[in-house]
Amino acid sequence: MSAVSNQLRRAGAIFGTALFLLAAAPLGQADHNTAPDFKIREGKNGRLPKLNTALPRYVQVFGLFIHATSRVPEAKLLHAADIAADFLDNNRDGKPDNPEVNNTLWNKSSAVVMGYNERELDRLHDRLDDQVDDYALQGLFATETLPKGGPHNANSSEFDASIEEILHIITSIGYAETYPDVFGERRGSELAKAMDVARGGYFLSVPRRYPAGAWYSYDDRTCDYGCQVTEYVYWALTSLLDGQDFRNRGRDISHEWKLNTPEKLRAKDKAVVKILTDPKYKLPTRLHDRKYQ
Repeated sequence: MSAVSNQLRRAGAIFGTALFLLAAAPLGQADHNTAPDFKIREGKNGRLPKLNTALPRYVQVFGLFIHATSRVPEAKLLHAADIAADFLDNNRDGKPDNPEVNNTLWNKSSAVVMGYNERELDRLHDRLDDQVDDYALQGLFATETLPKGGPHNANSSEFDASIEEILHIITSIGYAETYPDVFGERRGSELAKAMDVARGGYFLSVPRRYPAGAWYSYDDRTCDYGCQVTEYVYWALTSLLDGQDFRNRGRDISHEWKLNTPEKLRAKDKAVVKILTDPKYKLPTRLHDRKYQ
């Protein structure tokens, strides 16, 4: 996760109160339980009006919006929407797999905000600043949204970061807020306890050096403890779904994550596998294939 993505997600009122908790869907906007139509809408989004000027185009995916600047290519905006839909409706029956998580995303005014590149998203962050404290936002660059990268293409050594950033907001808002004792991004949640084992101990901030036996060793010092939990569940779930085992990927991420296959994860990190495979949480059980639309 880039620093600006982390800033946008953390600054976007993860713990704030959404202004529109009880509001009905504005005219022309679908109910948050309606299957997405993948139409790119331009102009006013009545539910997140503070994004309208800076991010004039958007796609609604159940209770989550994908907003984009005018520089983001349509194909990449639609690809991000497709990834989000597959995460939220993994069985593709046209309904969110976990309605409670979807309701949380909706009630927290959640959105992925797409800029063309890191520079544009940095400017966007400076422009919006504290104006969006009542939204939950996750940043994503068009330049890191790679439909032809891995894991979609096993021969590519590039990674489609839309998988990571979209999953971040679903887990850090949808799951953490719906099931705080299990997915909460704080010390003592079931997920955090599993992470502390994976890191080789409890560390409030990034340690200078991780213990030798740690298999999760994220070293970005801008990433606080809650952020570390977000990254951990991303690594674990995508590895469980076999999304981290393609050309050179294991080597490229080994400094940060060592259990990049379902077999490695199941053998070493049984605590997180137990959480992620518990049917009551209705997490994705298969890797997306970019074909939800």
